[in-house]
Amino acid sequence: MKAIELETIIGQNGTLQIPSDYQHYYGKSAKIIVLLPEIEKEIEVAPIPFKINKQRVFGSSKGLIKIAEDFDAPLEDFKDYM
Repeated sequence: MKAIELETIIGQNGTLQIPSDYQHYYGKSAKIIVLLPEIEKEIEVAPIPFKINKQRVFGSSKGLIKIAEDFDAPLEDFKDYM
């Protein structure tokens, strides 16, 4: 992974403008670390609520998976090795 440092503007719709020097990276995924300037009025960020998993119900997937009758039968592909 290659690291670059550049200054840019965050657009009104949340987009970042990357200089054309890096156009060969356009359309590829990247990890971005944003260092924001200090502002006088801090923005309060609400915590993201997380969903508490419900207790699993034993047998709730019964009947969703079928195993063939010959599941344990030897495979033809391995006949030479047996």
